[in-house]
Amino acid sequence: MTIETIEYLLRLSAVWLALLLFYRWAAPGWAFALRRGYLWFTAAAGALIPLLSFAALADAGQLSGLPTLPTALTLTKTVTGSPPAGAVTGGTPGSVLPWLYGAGVLLMGARTLVQWFRLEQWWRSGTRSRYAGYPVVRHRAVSGPFVVWGRIYLPAHLPDAALTRTALIHEAAHLRRRHHYDTFFLTLGSCLLWCHPLWWWLRHELAAVHEYEADAAVVRRVPARRYGLQLLQSSLGPAGYPGLFSSPLKLRITMITQPTPRRSPQALPLLVFSLLLAALVVACSDASEAIPTPSIQTIEETEWGNIVITEDAGETMTVAGEPTNIVAVVESARDLPHKLVKHIYREISYPEAALASGTEATLFGVLKIDDEGRSSTEALYFPTVAQLADPADVERLEIVVVGLAEAAAAGRPRPELLKREVDRTFRTVRDLSIAKADGATATSLSVPLKITFIIER
Repeated sequence: MTIETIEYLLRLSAVWLALLLFYRWAAPGWAFALRRGYLWFTAAAGALIPLLSFAALADAGQLSGLPTLPTALTLTKTVTGSPPAGAVTGGTPGSVLPWLYGAGVLLMGARTLVQWFRLEQWWRSGTRSRYAGYPVVRHRAVSGPFVVWGRIYLPAHLPDAALTRTALIHEAAHLRRRHHYDTFFLTLGSCLLWCHPLWWWLRHELAAVHEYEADAAVVRRVPARRYGLQLLQSSLGPAGYPGLFSSPLKLRITMITQPTPRRSPQALPLLVFSLLLAALVVACSDASEAIPTPSIQTIEETEWGNIVITEDAGETMTVAGEPTNIVAVVESARDLPHKLVKHIYREISYPEAALASGTEATLFGVLKIDDEGRSSTEALYFPTVAQLADPADVERLEIVVVGLAEAAAAGRPRPELLKREVDRTFRTVRDLSIAKADGATATSLSVPLKITFIIER
């Protein structure tokens, strides 16, 4: 599991926790439709807000030095390999967790498919009818009323006709409000997020809102006292009927004996929500600890799994990494285009398939950055021997990506993977501030680069 994945999950959890706590504080007086919409907004916000750009870097320096680049940088980054002698080896949590997660997804997916298959069997072998335009099936294996796929499922025998009518009104209300669509997406989400407790909390809250909405529809046609007694009788019966009391019984009885809430959010909750959402967006859109710009003379590797950068002033910067020996080497960074270099350094890697096949190559590329900071690949090609020796290419910004491989190369070389990785890295460059050396209006420019992929064994 990569650091980026862990960071995304932590930010997703923070967003969900904050928004769900706000919901518990502010939502009791809201209309049910508003509660339902807010909970779906919470699910979407937790997934999307952490995806906001992490590219905002600490320094606000501009790239005025770019048009006259010297041989500014040689960057070496190793992306795979073995620990140095004496290092403790063996399985790490990061290597085991993806397998555990995948096994959970498979188990949850298999369980869901079995349930859907069983529902289809009940539909085919049960007694069918219709109520309020919706298909109804009765089957002896059904323990309590519920809806799925636009159908109402009922036990083969309910105690009396009044309870049957109430159950039909209740389940038809679910279908009328399209709750079965919510349930479908919640089920898929539970397969993917089976290990996330906040997802289950969100699902529980949404299921409760579904029951409240269906209860509100029932009490418009059935006296509240009678409906409350039916809920109690169902819950105290020998088998019970989960579809009639799937959310907390006390809260539901309280709801049906009181007027349905219609109040919209008041000024204070709206203000708190606005501030909370703004804080979450700001917190998730910036890297809290951007790597500082190195005015570097030497960079040395001191620990396996870390990068240690020693600056001119004697200060040291440590960047935590995965245990794969990431090494950076910088030569003459006097006119270094800081933002661009740091972004490429963070982004580029050695494709695993190219590493396994022993593919090594050098590419020449020209990265174009327009006056709004957007990037595009102006040229990207494998140079000839003559082009590599051309003195005019001394001015290229040089980046070296080193892969450490233990096993012998297998398969044919795949240089197209290297080209694809460079092009992908170029396209991730964004939001760079470009200005002329004299501070005049912004300008676009083209940056020549030399990218070399080599393998060490």
